[in-house]
Amino acid sequence: MMARIGHMTTSPRKLLLRRHRKGRSLTPNKAGPEAEATAGAEVSPHYRTARGAALQDESEMEPAASDGVQQQLQDILPSGYDYHVASFKEGENEGWFQAKVRTKICAKEEAEEWLQRFQQSSHTDLRVSQTFKDNTVKVVFKKTFRCHNNTRANFKSSATKLCHKKHTNCGATLSISVRNTAMKRSKDKLLSTHPCVICINHEHNHAICAADALRFRRPSPEVEEVFRILFAKGHSPSTALQSYKFDLQEQGGDQAFPILSDRSKCPDIHWCYQRYYSTCQRKYGPPARLEMISSLKKLIDTCNNSCGSACAKMELEEDKDLVIAICSPLMKRVHKYLPASGEIAFMDSSGSMDGHNCQIFLLLAPSVAGALPLAVLVVFSEAQVIITHALKLLQSILPEDAFYGRGIEHGPRIIITDDSRSERSSLKDRFSDSRLLLCKFHVLQAFWRYIWNPNNHVQSVDRQEVYTSFKKLVNEQSQLQFESLFTEVMSSPILQKYPNVHNYLEKMRARAEEWAACHRATLTRGRDTDTSSEANIRVLREKVLMRVKAFNIVQLFDFLTTRFMTYFEQRIIAVLSNRTVNVTRSRYFTPELESDNLIVTHISEDTYSVKDSTSGHDYAVNMLTGTCFCPIGSNGAPCKHQYAAATKFHVSTSQRLPVTDECAKLALQKILADSIHGPEGWDDKLQGTTSQEDEDTVMGDELDLKEEASCAEETVARTGTDQNNERNRNLKDMCRVLEEKLAEREDIFGPAVDALYKNFLSVEKRDADLLSALHNFGK
Repeated sequence: MMARIGHMTTSPRKLLLRRHRKGRSLTPNKAGPEAEATAGAEVSPHYRTARGAALQDESEMEPAASDGVQQQLQDILPSGYDYHVASFKEGENEGWFQAKVRTKICAKEEAEEWLQRFQQSSHTDLRVSQTFKDNTVKVVFKKTFRCHNNTRANFKSSATKLCHKKHTNCGATLSISVRNTAMKRSKDKLLSTHPCVICINHEHNHAICAADALRFRRPSPEVEEVFRILFAKGHSPSTALQSYKFDLQEQGGDQAFPILSDRSKCPDIHWCYQRYYSTCQRKYGPPARLEMISSLKKLIDTCNNSCGSACAKMELEEDKDLVIAICSPLMKRVHKYLPASGEIAFMDSSGSMDGHNCQIFLLLAPSVAGALPLAVLVVFSEAQVIITHALKLLQSILPEDAFYGRGIEHGPRIIITDDSRSERSSLKDRFSDSRLLLCKFHVLQAFWRYIWNPNNHVQSVDRQEVYTSFKKLVNEQSQLQFESLFTEVMSSPILQKYPNVHNYLEKMRARAEEWAACHRATLTRGRDTDTSSEANIRVLREKVLMRVKAFNIVQLFDFLTTRFMTYFEQRIIAVLSNRTVNVTRSRYFTPELESDNLIVTHISEDTYSVKDSTSGHDYAVNMLTGTCFCPIGSNGAPCKHQYAAATKFHVSTSQRLPVTDECAKLALQKILADSIHGPEGWDDKLQGTTSQEDEDTVMGDELDLKEEASCAEETVARTGTDQNNERNRNLKDMCRVLEEKLAEREDIFGPAVDALYKNFLSVEKRDADLLSALHNFGK
């Protein structure tokens, strides 16, 4: 076979050598006569014309077919173009044809746009078979394409590979050539008006619009742009695909099924993950170590410049272990405005957050808005020297008034962690004044796993009793009772059967001050576990990272300083606007009914006496420290007695939900932003100037506590009597309304009253059922 190039004739061997010198493969793996012959497919005469006569004079073309014959061609050609059908030939099978079409396309970009639109209109996918040099004397742009259902699996270079399931050895092809209109000696009569030559060999040996064929198509550029926007909004690959499918179903309605089956319009999850990570690489740099560290340093510098202070630092420990410390502006405000940040902190860690399996340590403090962050550490090793270095790096960026004024070196009074030796040793080294306690949950969990370990030979019938005995030791409040109970447990017949468990408890006794409740005579605020830290690590995994590992440490740092902080801001806003989810289940919420039987007396400046008229118990409450002598509030946890003192004497407290006092709201507002200036009227609401009732709750010098204390008992007693009288009146009014409705419409309300009475008889004997029925009536 001879190829014509200008006025020279060149043998096929020389052509292959020429392609080899230009960097092309010697293997004829491009579509064309050679490729078709190698694949065993029949070569159509029209295809040879498309390659060999692409630059021939228009007079050599076959005459155009009639309009009726061309209808199937018109159905697949994109609209909006001026076409000239130079030749058309029907194939052997129905729907097959070969055509040469001319149109007005003069540039490469226009040709690529036409190709994209052609694939959409014809429901096909094309892959490049052969490329040619652009902007030559005769051709501006030229390419040949094959159907994507021809993966060239029969070529010698692919003989050892498995054939893709979409491969059908399809012989359909397409070539597009944009001729150079500046050619002076061309005899092409349509060169000036229709310079683009398109040769279509529409002989597909497979179904085109079937679901099994559409599921292999390539997603369109429009779909790629939609997913790029979804990823930028924070979607993971799975949530982005789910949201996109939902939108397609909403828009398509009953016609959504064929759209969801077409991969060009609805991609699969594998493509979404590929596109997600390629998007991450463009934004956060490559995952390779050296390039990644360089990108991270730039991002940290940008973050510090935008914050106006050092909010993050990174260092390489011994030139191999990367250490990152983060104290964002929100964290610095938590240090400054949250009193609990100086009292107690929780620390926990988790790995497998990114592709490099780094470890993340969260340091948090409790509040009514949940645990709020104090710092974040990112390390690549849990060795003590690495964690110590990370804490030292953290101290260099902490504010001077860190931990509510206790200072950088001192840290909080109490830090609760799990039983990690390296973590606790590092904390003791950097915060020597802090007392380290063990999380009660982790202590019990570790013991439970120990007795279930087959190597310790604890029989299944004894495990529950052994565990219960240890649990009593953990929860015992009296030191004297603790010693007595410990001796009793150690000498019990069951424990004598298991020397391994006996030795385990002996070792735990030496550390009783770290885990036993009787040794925690401190303000733990009822927090004996670090479960809040674990909850926030779960938030980081599921709500920030969307259960997808970060692409690299750069993306992880970006998410920690942006989306993770935004999550805490949203929680604070929910509390400030009294929109906290499941507020009734919170430990910071006390129903008003629980304080109705409490009589509060003001004893001294910050001390109150709260007497339970039902049980007769009398408890002393110190509102300055937020403690009570009841079992719940003895360690600073919120209790109903503190709530009664705060509400009946208008005392400021930050341990209640909803937050009704302006001082506590003001502190949360300052944590949210240093500047509390909001819309007009926002400050009035915080300062309680909207109504006389709110003005009464403002803490100030005008509030005469002595005068209020002198008449406190009389006021409480009178309030209780008035409430009972009002409830009796309300009950009579309700019965009167039912009687009137029954008299007016007995046919309708009669059966309803019978059902109400029947339900009442079924619950009247049990107070709990009756209370539940009353509270849920009408809901």
